[in-house]
Amino acid sequence: MKKGKILFTGGNGFIGHQLVPLLRNDGWEVVSPLSSEIRLECENEVDTLFESNSYRAIIHAAMIGKKFGGRNVIDDKSIVYTNMMMVENLFKHVDKIDLFINFDSGVSSGPIPSDPYGFSKYCIAQRFLNHIKGINLRVWGCFGPYEDPKRFFHTNINNYLQKKDITIHKDIKMDFIYADDLYKIVKYFLHFGDRSHTKEVNCVYEKKYLLSEIAEIINNLDDYKVNITMEEEYSDNSYCGDSNDLGIDYIGLEKGIRECWSAWK
Repeated sequence: MKKGKILFTGGNGFIGHQLVPLLRNDGWEVVSPLSSEIRLECENEVDTLFESNSYRAIIHAAMIGKKFGGRNVIDDKSIVYTNMMMVENLFKHVDKIDLFINFDSGVSSGPIPSDPYGFSKYCIAQRFLNHIKGINLRVWGCFGPYEDPKRFFHTNINNYLQKKDITIHKDIKMDFIYADDLYKIVKYFLHFGDRSHTKEVNCVYEKKYLLSEIAEIINNLDDYKVNITMEEEYSDNSYCGDSNDLGIDYIGLEKGIRECWSAWK
């Protein structure tokens, strides 16, 4: 039985690849147009999405400016305009939905970012926090079974499976959340719609891990070991956030790694 219809933007990106299948398996009908089909920065094209569709919620994960496979960004101020236009064209229809969820990132926390990508993330987060139907979900890092083989977890679990070295370029503390746990947070708001005590969630675990500690978890998935090579030792820099208590029973990082290992071996 279908629970309702959701408009999911950015469905072809990393988070979309992880969450859209989970939403559909959970009974939601998901409309997720490609950028080649609907340009979200074009008002008239966005309007067509609402001509014959009634949505329970919009989940916004579409952004430009982020280079594939890393946190480096394209230094082009035009991306601020494009990213903001995509959001405003969707907000035009906010009275037709119950909930508008935005996927933010750790770059918008702390001081106002000066780079175009970070600044657009920051401005969009403020837009959601100041709207009654808005929910801002801040993600520092995410991993899951549908991720690209070039990403950190897939690369190093695959290296472990092939008995190759696990490589860490720079050892820092960094927050990752397993995709199934990220979905639990989305599900929490879709099912309960509880915005009474929070409109913003840091999608992180309470326990913090160094990349070297994550490498050790991977290196203990089976009864053999591989070398862990580290190009740079521990840095005082971290990419982490404070956890929120939503009363959710998370799978957790270590079990999530094991589930990915089972899926890829």
